Amino acid sequence: MKLLFHMLFLLTVTPLVDQFDSINKQVVVLPYWEKGDNFEYIQNEKEYQVRNQDTIIKKNKTFDLTINILEKDEHSYTIEWITHPDYTQVPSPMREQFKSKLGPQKFVFKTNAQGVFQDLLNFEEIVAYNKNFVEILGTSISNEKDKEAFKTALDRVFGNEDVTEQLIASKINTFHLFYGNAIKTNSPTKSKFESINPVTRNKIIYNRSIEFENYNTEDQVYTLYSETLPTEQNLLGEVKSTLETIISKEAKDMDQIQNFDYISKVFQATHDSGVILYQIKRDFIEVDQQEIVKELEFILK
Repeated sequence: MKLLFHMLFLLTVTPLVDQFDSINKQVVVLPYWEKGDNFEYIQNEKEYQVRNQDTIIKKNKTFDLTINILEKDEHSYTIEWITHPDYTQVPSPMREQFKSKLGPQKFVFKTNAQGVFQDLLNFEEIVAYNKNFVEILGTSISNEKDKEAFKTALDRVFGNEDVTEQLIASKINTFHLFYGNAIKTNSPTKSKFESINPVTRNKIIYNRSIEFENYNTEDQVYTLYSETLPTEQNLLGEVKSTLETIISKEAKDMDQIQNFDYISKVFQATHDSGVILYQIKRDFIEVDQQEIVKELEFILK
């Protein structure tokens, strides 16, 4: 149940072109990748729960991320992500299975010429990887009825192309969030966009603001900040409906929740070449008297 709930909320170069326009005090965020370019990142994923003065760390994982530019033309880029999973928190009986049967996971996708995510290209490969993942996790459940229910629930997630693509695209879209934007100093760009819940097929409307914070002329690095929050007042109801669809039964324990708020914040430092030097996303989920914070961080090696 906990795994499913978390899944619902559900990376020194010579500059080619200055992205900062000093006359108009504006930055245009564009990639200047070439075929064969390779970037190495540390990817950190953390989750902690804050209640009163107590903080409990629920998740702390580190991955090595390799990003390869496979193809480039005037309209698009084809990009490969290779993530090397962190197995340190996997129970030892399953650790060797994960290492031998899974190994690194690969995502191949296409962006437009501005670096905005468009299409996931290796869906079948990802589905096969996820099925192996579910099979290995299932070996830790001794009760056959519980094991079957667990596999059925995860198959509904990983076996659905729309769900799988959205779960994967959430990280890719975070990394590519600022590409394609032109932002002026002290003039945040504000937008409203629609997201379709791939499980319930309901529409969720979000408000987003993007700010150009600062430009360091010496280092040729600029910083960006974004906030995203839903306009939907009944987001908890949507989360509950999604979970109930996946597990095929009522999630009655969620009826006790009185207050539920969500906001996502992203900070990024980018070089004039378009290379992301650092990015951190923090999702703040307030549930009654406690706050859950989920972090996704990319650090260029």
